Amino acid sequence: MAVRGARSRLPGTLADPPAVFTGTLGTFDATHGPFMRAAQAAGLLDGLTGFGPDWDPWAPASRGEVAQILWNLWRLRDR
Repeated sequence: MAVRGARSRLPGTLADPPAVFTGTLGTFDATHGPFMRAAQAAGLLDGLTGFGPDWDPWAPASRGEVAQILWNLWRLRDR
C-alpha cells in the first residue's frame, strides 16, 4: 500500500528496482511481489524487526512496522 500510495501521491519518489533485483522474499506473488520488491529496493523495509527470508508478507503489519515504513518513505521523499 505504501508503494502504491507513494507512486500515486509522490510521483518519481520510488523508482522501479533493477530487473536483476529479486529481493529477500523473491517472487512470492505475481500481483503483490513487484510492490514488495520496489519497497525493499527503495529502502522502505529497512529497520523492520525480523525482516528476512522467513518474514510473512501476508501477516498483518504491526503499528510499529507501519510507522517504520512511513518514516522510511518520509526520509526518501526528502532526498
